[in-house]
Amino acid sequence: MVPFYLEADVPESREVTVTLPPGVQPGRVQLQVTAIPEPPTSSLIRPSDPAIAAEFDSFLRLLPGLRTTHGGHYVAVRGDHVIASGMCLDSVIRLARKAVGGLAYFCGWVEPIGGYVFRSGQVVVLNHEAMS
Repeated sequence: MVPFYLEADVPESREVTVTLPPGVQPGRVQLQVTAIPEPPTSSLIRPSDPAIAAEFDSFLRLLPGLRTTHGGHYVAVRGDHVIASGMCLDSVIRLARKAVGGLAYFCGWVEPIGGYVFRSGQVVVLNHEAMS
């Protein structure tokens, strides 16, 4: 088995031509394709301060796992560890400052998997027939 990785722009037709590397012998082969979507682009701006930028990079590195464990919360990160989290930004910042003193950390919003559902607390009937 010769593992290799490639990147491709998949058109609407979903047809992609692949030239196999020389290590693949002629004859019948079985190909396995796993489509891994590109990670979402971040709307966050990397801080210019090197210490805070390092914590920003740590936050982005942890983000896929944080979406599962802390989705819908603000999370403060220092040294690849969560130091504070919660629904209110002010309290998370206050907890983070207390935890690290004057050291650098990064705090950001963690979008939950599947997106965030905003709830107004107001019931709206969309279909009267379904109510009968």
